Amino acid sequence: AALLAEGYTAITADMTASEIKAILDTDNAKVVLTEDITLNTSLNVNGKNITINGGGHTLSFTGLYSNGAGTTVENIKINNTSSANSTWIRSIYCSGGDATIRNVKIVHKNDTNYQVSGIELRGSNNVVENVNIGINGVDEATQLLGIHIWGSGTVSNVSVDIKAVNEDTLTAAIGSR
Repeated sequence: AALLAEGYTAITADMTASEIKAILDTDNAKVVLTEDITLNTSLNVNGKNITINGGGHTLSFTGLYSNGAGTTVENIKINNTSSANSTWIRSIYCSGGDATIRNVKIVHKNDTNYQVSGIELRGSNNVVENVNIGINGVDEATQLLGIHIWGSGTVSNVSVDIKAVNEDTLTAAIGSR
């Protein structure tokens, strides 16, 4: 309730992915989950300086793909439910830089994907703190990455647990380029 008083928009279980995306396509949008949410798709959003506060709730979906600078994701548990046989699956992907990911737990279960990242951030000035990531791979997995930063950023207080089935699978808790 405190965040709603600060101008956050409530995200509820009866909202569609399209409705949530429309809010997050708006620059400076601030949303808070008021309950656990399950979507059967990913959220591909373009707003700049958006904030997604989980309010301590769980978001089950196939990933957040944010193209705008200044994305913040905090106080949330993410269950990545992707079962598609896709080349690359991410729970949080931000391409615009200045991203902040904090107080987040990410779980990938029974991935059927070849390459998986818990968090992938591009650009500069990215921050990852107080994050716990668990990834369970399958035999076909070629890459399982906890956090991958293409650019610059800081990472602190992070736990990554990767379970690979195939000994040839590339695994990395934290990687950068």
